[in-house]
Amino acid sequence: MKRSCQGHAPSELTCTIHALYQYPSTAQDSVPNSMASGYVPVEADDVLQRCWITLIPTSAPNYVANYLSPSPDLYGPFWTLTTVIFALFVFSSLAASIASYLSHPSAKYDYNFQLLSIAVSLVYAYGLGFPALLWGALRYMGVTEWSLIEAVAVWGYGQFVWIPVAALCVIPVPILRWFLVGVACGLSGYFLLSNVYPILTTADSKAPRAFVIVIVLLHLALALTFKVLFFSYYVVKEIGGDDPLGGDSAEGTPSARWLL
Repeated sequence: MKRSCQGHAPSELTCTIHALYQYPSTAQDSVPNSMASGYVPVEADDVLQRCWITLIPTSAPNYVANYLSPSPDLYGPFWTLTTVIFALFVFSSLAASIASYLSHPSAKYDYNFQLLSIAVSLVYAYGLGFPALLWGALRYMGVTEWSLIEAVAVWGYGQFVWIPVAALCVIPVPILRWFLVGVACGLSGYFLLSNVYPILTTADSKAPRAFVIVIVLLHLALALTFKVLFFSYYVVKEIGGDDPLGGDSAEGTPSARWLL
């Protein structure tokens, strides 16, 4: 596979598959100044730098040129998205169990593994599927300034901010959670638009620029979905017995409720 990307001009799909199986390497291999240079193994330090640099807004506009080129990879984005899935499920489950214990210490908490399947579907669809569809649509419209690997890499690395946010959202303070989700949505959204919009402007027509609206709406929907499904547990504890005017009794009230 490596030879096919270094010899005659490889297809986009061939080199994408090749990049998917790359992994960070400590070997100091020379990188040929050719198309193949975009598909060689990257260093582990490079992957980590590509992750945390997405948290700095001033680095977003030149991210592809300064940090992805000349060796974009798919290992880092896939690792980032997988870690986001793990963080969403683990920390939301931790927040729910803490809320359940503080509300009713004697109650038994059952983990909701359905949230894990939702996180897998949601994160991979948005982080891998959507940029691939966007790249295909732009290619159809004649925009060739962006490779499929760069598109997936930008989207994958751009979701890194949700990992620390998921950990901080264990804190059972609703306003703080809304603030953290808003910051994460803003940072990752700005990062994506800063890297996508210059590509859209290279089109001969202005029609591709309409994708900005699609990206913004999907990104806001993703952030809201994360907040509602994974970051909405809070502590409930009955005080003073049942309401004499009626309503739910203490026995019928769940130990951990959702707060939107």
